[in-house]
Amino acid sequence: MLLGSVGASPARPEAAIRALAAAIVLVCLASLVNRLAPRPRHRAADRGGRRLSYRLSHWNALGVFTVVGLVLCLHLTYGWHQPRLVRAIAAAATPPLAATLHRGRRRLD
Repeated sequence: MLLGSVGASPARPEAAIRALAAAIVLVCLASLVNRLAPRPRHRAADRGGRRLSYRLSHWNALGVFTVVGLVLCLHLTYGWHQPRLVRAIAAAATPPLAATLHRGRRRLD
């Protein structure tokens, strides 16, 4: 509703993509930091807490969320029309997203 209520311009979709990618990166970083901390504060109810699922309460949801973030960050990284700062930040965000995806699907015994 918010994006549809503002005036149309070519810069609006790019700003929405940047904001969505930033929000996804922040959620995934919070999940990854929570899992890599010495004593995680929240454990997943499924699988006895062996899978990363803290922020979205299910590890499959976090995985899909992370993949969408990876695609958006890759779009921002390789978009030649993006400013260099945006491209650099998006490129720097892809390794933590990949680590979140890997840590979420891997069983921790």
